[in-house]
Amino acid sequence: MAILSNNSPQPHRNAVQLCTSNSDDSHARNIISAIHYATGESPFGDYFIAVSELGICQLGFIDGINSDNRDLDKQLENLIATWPNAKLTNKAPQQLSIIRGIFEHRQPVDKPLKLHVMGSGFQIQVWQALLNINSGCRSSYCEIAKRIGNPRAARAVGSAIGANPVAFLIPCHRVVRQNGDIGGYRWGISRKRVLLKWESTGQI
Repeated sequence: MAILSNNSPQPHRNAVQLCTSNSDDSHARNIISAIHYATGESPFGDYFIAVSELGICQLGFIDGINSDNRDLDKQLENLIATWPNAKLTNKAPQQLSIIRGIFEHRQPVDKPLKLHVMGSGFQIQVWQALLNINSGCRSSYCEIAKRIGNPRAARAVGSAIGANPVAFLIPCHRVVRQNGDIGGYRWGISRKRVLLKWESTGQI
């Protein structure tokens, strides 16, 4: 397990401490015994958040928060697949408050926001590189590939970005195509456009 920090004071960009577990480690999935999760509302749509004792381990946008929502079911399925031995509890009030504060342009904490993610060594490299893209700025898949020392891996970078388990806080929405086109987004291209506009102008 590794811990990486990013304490840049850029506007709309919270200090983040990234704790990582390598999915190639057969014991890594067993280190988490309990996860709290909840759903909330934001200017960009409803979202699902899950938190282990080491930090926020999943954050994704969903279409609605009713109990029969397919997006919500998928978030829970992904959570169980990643952390199969964790006991899940539907309660995460502190984290909901933190995320609401971030979406409202308030810095809610005076210490780094802890994230805890599981991924391959390559995915973790890519996600850490995303943390270095300032709010209001954009990068490309090719630029990220160069930044991690693997300039021919732009397509693999795209796959790693698509697997990002923590939306917004690991800012995969700031990556666009080399020609400036918006590119894809796991949680919808329209939402990606709104997020980028909000970070650049403060308006939705």
